[in-house]
Amino acid sequence: MALMACSLLWTVTSCSDDDPSGSNGNSQTEWSVQKVAVVLPLSSSSLDRTHYERTAEWFLDNFQQAQAGCDQVVTLELEWHDEDKEDLFALAYELALRPDIVAVVGPQRSTSVDVMAIAFASTEKPMIVPVASSEEIIRKYSCHEATSFYDTPFLWSLTETDISQSEVMLSIVTSTGGKSIALLAPDDVYGKTFAEWVPFLANGLGVQLKGQYSFTGSSDFRPAAQQLMASGADFALCICDDDALTAQLLQLRQQAGDSAPRLLFSDGALSSEIKFDAEAYTSVLHSTYVHWVVHDGKLVALDYASSDGNNRTEGTLAFWNWRAQSQQAIDDEEADIHYGELHDRWALLVSGSESWNDYRHQSDVLNVYQLLKRQGWDDDHIILVIRDNLAYHASNPQPGEIYASAGGDNLYQNVQIDYRADTLSTADICSILRGERSSHLPVVVESDLHSNLFLYWSGHGSPGYFSWLDATDRLTTDMLSQTLAQMQAESRYRKLLICTEPCFSSSVVKAAEGIPGVLSIASASETEYSFADNYSVAFRAWLSDRFSNNLVDCMSQTPEMTYRELYTYLVNHTLGSHVKIFNAPQFGNLYRESPKEFFVAGQ
Repeated sequence: MALMACSLLWTVTSCSDDDPSGSNGNSQTEWSVQKVAVVLPLSSSSLDRTHYERTAEWFLDNFQQAQAGCDQVVTLELEWHDEDKEDLFALAYELALRPDIVAVVGPQRSTSVDVMAIAFASTEKPMIVPVASSEEIIRKYSCHEATSFYDTPFLWSLTETDISQSEVMLSIVTSTGGKSIALLAPDDVYGKTFAEWVPFLANGLGVQLKGQYSFTGSSDFRPAAQQLMASGADFALCICDDDALTAQLLQLRQQAGDSAPRLLFSDGALSSEIKFDAEAYTSVLHSTYVHWVVHDGKLVALDYASSDGNNRTEGTLAFWNWRAQSQQAIDDEEADIHYGELHDRWALLVSGSESWNDYRHQSDVLNVYQLLKRQGWDDDHIILVIRDNLAYHASNPQPGEIYASAGGDNLYQNVQIDYRADTLSTADICSILRGERSSHLPVVVESDLHSNLFLYWSGHGSPGYFSWLDATDRLTTDMLSQTLAQMQAESRYRKLLICTEPCFSSSVVKAAEGIPGVLSIASASETEYSFADNYSVAFRAWLSDRFSNNLVDCMSQTPEMTYRELYTYLVNHTLGSHVKIFNAPQFGNLYRESPKEFFVAGQ
């Protein structure tokens, strides 16, 4: 609320330091009334409501005194709304459109902010969020990418994202000698930050992730918690903001004894000096966390940790601005492989999802498709497989158009689609790769020993497989391995490059290992998610994925770079996951050869 006071004083008052009386010696002082809505969980406990109301009373008194010496004086009125009882979606649009409401403070929970933020994005009315810390919400509405969508950034986040809290918890693990962790997190927008970032951070720190468990409510919490206790990890990272669930965990830990992991709980951030980012000015940069233990039934603070590394706290790495500090070692040696002349190129571009919420996957594929077309490829050598239900989807605010970024090119222009994904199975995809034509598959890859073949896949993934259209069908590691081995035995390619976007994609494309002439690049390790990019409020969807954007940008700008340079670019620009490369020794010298042999026709 103090931040809101500063903002309003700056914009609607003109103050003088000469007269502390508030009138500046002028009886014509102008008074105005501004109304601010406050959305907080008022019914969760009487103690919380008392705290909120006392804080508001303190703020209003200080806000009035701060206007001493002003020619224009603002009186603020607060309008209270209960976060737990009201229809937040309807309330958001009501408050966003009401001309008498100048700003909103709240709501408190990340899940509630996610519901309400869209309405305020449309009107660009200030939304001041005290404690919500979901990385996805901040990236959607209050970080650097968001500034390209909103002329006036609207969401002020007063707490650093839970990326920092994940990092702090892992720093405690490593500083006490822990080698492995397990993670328990709710399956919602709050828990998502931990579910996505803890594996990434643990990977970078050399900490083994032994298990990852989720729950949607109190009904399935206990089974997930019991799996956590039996994980065999040194530490368990417990992400929950419910006192009753925390008590259950402590009880289960006591019952399990010393064989169970040591528990680390997430906690609300205790902000010290509030510092905001330099571009949007709406996302706080540093938070301080208290490290507490339960002793004799009471919370006891041990020490503090912060991402700013000041003298009072334990310093941690700033992973939000993380850049790769280590990469896979790639030998600068000549591979003992001799390739014939290059006569032809083929590409198979596949999107494995179909819902509007997965817009980005089809957009990724079309983005790569348009890259190849710009680089001189003909449609008769590009096999395009997408569900093709986005351009004229009921949710599309711009019918007939598909974008990977706001203000970018329409990717749906002059597109030649070979197969609708709902007419195929993953077995069909393997048949297309192997060139096995049939009445069902009239278009297949017609490659031979003098052909370079490029396979690109975007969609959902899990450890060991890529999903297909939200169904039980899957492209497994074994299926890909068998397909590649058969293609190599039948001389179906000269060189084969595989690039994949799905989460956990390394677990699938490691199938290339040991097969001559095949190189695979994965967006994420076997334990990591890949990350969406470029959220659009108008489309209510993520427009693309980060790894795929980087691949297209890099090969558009400098197609002559080497494979090693491409890998380095992808590692340094794909934040949130570790890009992996497989089978380099069986492919060639990555320091000297260039991927332009796949992406640029005529090379």
